[in-house]
Amino acid sequence: MIKLDVYAPIQKSEITNRPAVMLLFGGGFYWGNKNNYPMETICNRLAQMGLVAISMDYRTRWQKSLSEEEKGATTLYRAVQDLSSAMLFIEQEIKTTNSWKIDTANFFLGGNSSGAITVLNYYFVNPSNPNIFSNLEAELGSWYKTNYRPRALINLCGAISDTNLITDAIPILSAHGNEDNIVPYKTAQIDFKIPFIITFPKVTLQGSYWINERSKNLSGKSHLYTYQQQRHTPFDGIIEPKIYQANMDKTINLISNFLNNQVYPNQEVDIEKDLHIEHTSQCGIDISENEWMFYPVDKSIKKIYLKVEDLSGKTLFRKKIKKKLKVFKYQPRLESGNYILKVGYSTFQKTIPVKIN
Repeated sequence: MIKLDVYAPIQKSEITNRPAVMLLFGGGFYWGNKNNYPMETICNRLAQMGLVAISMDYRTRWQKSLSEEEKGATTLYRAVQDLSSAMLFIEQEIKTTNSWKIDTANFFLGGNSSGAITVLNYYFVNPSNPNIFSNLEAELGSWYKTNYRPRALINLCGAISDTNLITDAIPILSAHGNEDNIVPYKTAQIDFKIPFIITFPKVTLQGSYWINERSKNLSGKSHLYTYQQQRHTPFDGIIEPKIYQANMDKTINLISNFLNNQVYPNQEVDIEKDLHIEHTSQCGIDISENEWMFYPVDKSIKKIYLKVEDLSGKTLFRKKIKKKLKVFKYQPRLESGNYILKVGYSTFQKTIPVKIN
């Protein structure tokens, strides 16, 4: 069973079709899930911007008895199969109810690290022809592509075994640290291990630099952003706890600008414009009479503070709310009237007028 988390916009609007992006988490094909820090944080913010964002799980880990080449190939193949299953499910959902109001002309696909590797292989490998996975089909089963072709790809710190697999000019946004110690920025054999835990398959990969060069040679409107003197996934709060926040803000801005250029080609902006704009310290807020919902961008936030005042500035009550699921929820008990709601966590502060009928 493939699990998906769907982050839908909280704004109430009459929009019937929305751009959508599905992202796959990173974790070296060994650990991780759809709820990891980068995916949940990026998806939260993209949904607050008006997109439908989807984070999906895929199978990880390999048999230790396999050869280095077999470990990499079988684990990647299973991940591609899972992405294929998720895409087939989304295609069927859109054809029937389309409950998320996805615009099929503006569907995007991407991932981080191993998730990006999976996406690149899913898109550029043709399952109908002899390919790098052909010898695995008899043992592990086949896979298929949907009729929905992503409009563009997002490659965060990813790679591919051979850039000659890239045969069409689909736009690709790549973002990668030029001192990546796990997935190569250019070309290298993976030689990474965590002592006493795991050694990763030693396979040779071509990273974002060469992916971007190959795409440009095919006249693709692709873009590479280099995190200068940064290592692997510098926007991950677990891998880089001291520097992740600024890099996460940059990453969200890169993705937002890139998607904007795809959806609105007549309003093209510089993909690296306004990379300093902050996102992780923001919070989406949906106010109704009977329920207030709060959506912090940074998934690490575990509690928020509410303060309600009357129009004269008198404090009526203060409340600390702890997050149980992905959002904070509070059911106010207020008489009819006008109030001032103040919401805060970390460096985020926002004041909102509230009317209770």
